[in-house]
Parts: sequence; structure tokens; C-alpha cells
Amino acid sequence: MEEEDRLTFRGVQGKMLFVLLTILYFVVARFLAVLSHEVLGHGLSSELIGGQFYAVYVSPGFGFTAAHIPDATAPALQVLYLMAGIITEVVMGLVILLLIYPRLKSFFHRLFALLLLEALLIHSMMYMVLGSFIGESGDSIKAIHFLPGVDHFWTVRFVVTGLLLTIAFAYVISSKALDLLREHFALRTRRSAFRILLLFWLPHLTVGLLAGLIGYGLVPDIVLSYLLVFITVTVLIFLLASFYVSRERPPSPDVTTVGWRGVFATLIAFLIVLSVWFLAFGAAPSTAHGVLVGEPPSEEEIYYTESYAVNLHIIIDEDFNITVEVRMKAFGDISSPLDEAIWRTFDERPYWSTYHSLGIFVAKEVLDYTGWSEVNHSIGAEVHGCGDVWSNGKMMTLRFTNANVSLFQEQNGNKVLRVYDPWKEEYPPGNQYLDAINITWAASITLEDYPMGGGLDPIAVESTYVTWVFSSYEEAHIVYELEFSS
Repeated sequence: MEEEDRLTFRGVQGKMLFVLLTILYFVVARFLAVLSHEVLGHGLSSELIGGQFYAVYVSPGFGFTAAHIPDATAPALQVLYLMAGIITEVVMGLVILLLIYPRLKSFFHRLFALLLLEALLIHSMMYMVLGSFIGESGDSIKAIHFLPGVDHFWTVRFVVTGLLLTIAFAYVISSKALDLLREHFALRTRRSAFRILLLFWLPHLTVGLLAGLIGYGLVPDIVLSYLLVFITVTVLIFLLASFYVSRERPPSPDVTTVGWRGVFATLIAFLIVLSVWFLAFGAAPSTAHGVLVGEPPSEEEIYYTESYAVNLHIIIDEDFNITVEVRMKAFGDISSPLDEAIWRTFDERPYWSTYHSLGIFVAKEVLDYTGWSEVNHSIGAEVHGCGDVWSNGKMMTLRFTNANVSLFQEQNGNKVLRVYDPWKEEYPPGNQYLDAINITWAASITLEDYPMGGGLDPIAVESTYVTWVFSSYEEAHIVYELEFSS
């Protein structure tokens, strides 16, 4: 190869090129590390312990796995699933460090391997440390809840172990980086070794911190993670630089050159990862469309549900027997296109256990009696809610089964039915209420009166039905009273 086709890292331009290489490699390495954490770690382990892996999001700075883990799963297996991401990264890092790195000859391969080791080993350890006590979303703090003994004891264990391993891994990586870079930089003094270690570590860590701030809006976990890495690495750089130049070494050879082909390969790898990140997964969690591996079990619907619109339809036959239809529309807690894709899978396969429980609760509370049994359930009911009408609601049909109890009160020879809003009467003020009530009766029954006790009149009163529809908590009533004669 001709001399003009070679390059060195001498001078300002050479050092800028080196910094650019470390940043590009860092993005690729972090993406691969997060991918392994989520897919090979959480995704694969969820399948191995009897769960179901159904969605994933991956980016160079953040990722998450959507998996269903049955409630009956043993605590030890729950811990295995939660810690599988970190374990996978550490195992992969040790394999690369002990078996693969010593066999690498190319400068670019070795430089990338060092950045990949950092992503796999150091960031996973810092995540284990921070995830032990920050917020409720860290894998470590979730695992601690399944471990026997005192939570604080396990927190200390995770923190101490993570910090010690972070220091050990950072030392090993820094040492190997100096051995690699001394062939390309003139490392003759403690100051030059210190400067090159700074050049190796801090630019891509700064980029990672800024990307976290921009992409995730000052999330404390991300900010603190990078700050702790900064502090740890800076201290190690001082110590290692001093130790490195204090050892007897042969004089540094002439500065070694590298080929432009490696730089182009680095750029191509970066562009491939960038394309996969943006096109397959989405730029940030708020815009993530991720990858929907398969339909989640219907049990997962409850974890994506934010609220319900509930309509009540009471049907009175000629013998004053009552059947209740509870019509329900679930609204999802949607924060990204991936959440929306997952939520849509529940439209035709709802988790009926939840709707059954809600339907029984409503029937019991609105008429103040227990003893309801399910007659039928169906999909496609129209439901009023949030000032709109929704067409894909779920309906539970319930019948009162206690033949010795009447749901009507006798008053002046007539039968009085009282219907209570289950949320307005017994619960603190909020957003939950009966969005609509429809009461129908047989033609042989006559509605004599419907005293409301204040509030809005029904939107419709006919010879065989009465309907109320509300668009806010304030509009809804506490009690609805109707007086019938036959």
C-alpha cells in the first residue's frame, strides 16, 4: 500500500480522527451490548423459564424487553430472568477478553474489542449498581424483592460487587488500551500516557452522556451512571498512567501507521447500526416502534391498561327480574408506537378474567347486592366514554341468582329501583364514574317517576327505557331512582 494510503494519529488531525473512531465504535458497541442484554439475556431467559418474549426495543443508550412471566414462576427463576441481561453481558465480555482479544491482530479489531468490552463489562456493572437503589425500574432492585433476607443487605452486595468489578474491568481495559496505543502514539512520559487515556475514554463517554440527556430528558439513572463512570475512569487514568510509565519498557518504536480501509469499515459499521436503530427500533423510547416478536398473552392486557369507560344496561322483565349488561372499554397507557402495536393485539382477545371481575364489581355495587353470575360475554359492544362512542367494547351479561331477594323496594304499592354509581358514592373524587346508564323494562311495566336528587335529566325518556350519558365526573350522579307500577 502506498504511503499516501496510510495514516497516523500524529498531530491534531490524527488525534481528532482517533477520537472519531472511538465514538463511532462506542455507538456500535453499545448497540450490540444492549441488544445482547435484551434479546439474549431477558428475551431468551424468559422463554427458558416458561414465559413468553413478545417485544423488544434497542438503542445504543437504552433498551427494554416486553415478556410475560407467569405469576407462579419460582422466585429463583424470577431472579434469573431479571439478572439475565447483566449476566449475559458479563459472560460475553469475559469470553472476548480472555479468548478472542488475545487472538486479534488488527489495530481496528482490537480497538473495537476494547470499546465492546467497556460496553459489556463496565456499563453492565454500573447498571447493576444504580439499578439497586434508583427508582423502581432497575433489574437489580426488582431482583432484590425476590431474594431472601433483608433488601438493604442485597443492595449493599450489589453496589459493592458492581463498583469493585467496575474498577477491575476499567483497569484491565485501560492497561490493554495503553499497550495497543503505545504503538501508534509516542508514550514516553507519564503525561503522554495520561493524555492518551483521556483521549481514549472521555470523548465517547461525553457523547453518551449528552445523548442520554437529549434523548431521555435528564433521566437520573442515565445521568448518574455516566457521572460515576467519569469519576471512576478519571481516577483510574491517573493511577494507571503513573503505574504504566513507572515500569521498565523498551523504547517506543516509530509511530505505527494504519490503513484508511479500516476507517471506512468503521464508518460503514456505524451507518449500519444507525440504520437498524432508527428504522427497526426507533430513535428514542417515546417514538419507539421496536420489534413485536409475537402476540403477548392476553394476561398482559392489564399491564397496559390505564382506565376504563363503564356503561350499565339494566333490563327488567315483566316479572321484575333483572339482567345486567356491563359494557366496558379499556384505554391503554400508551407512550410509544410499540405500546400502541401491543395494545391493538388485545382488541379481539381480551383478558376476560379482568372484565369478569370488573363486571361483577359493578353489578354488586350499583344494586347493592351480591349473588350475580355470568350469563355471557362478547366483543363489539358500543360504549360511551370520554365524550365519544367506542365500537369495540367488551360486554359482560350478568343475572341475579338469589330468588329469595328482590332488588326492588316497595313504596305506595309501586316498586322502586335504586342504582348507585360505584365510584362516586364510596371512593374519593376522581375520574372514574359510570359513563352511561340505560334502563329498559317490559311493555307491561309503567315508569311512574324518576326523582334525581339534582343534576342532569336523562337524555332520553321513553315508554320502555331511560338513558343517562355523562362526559365528566362532575356530571354523573351518586344515585338514580326509578318508580314503577305494573
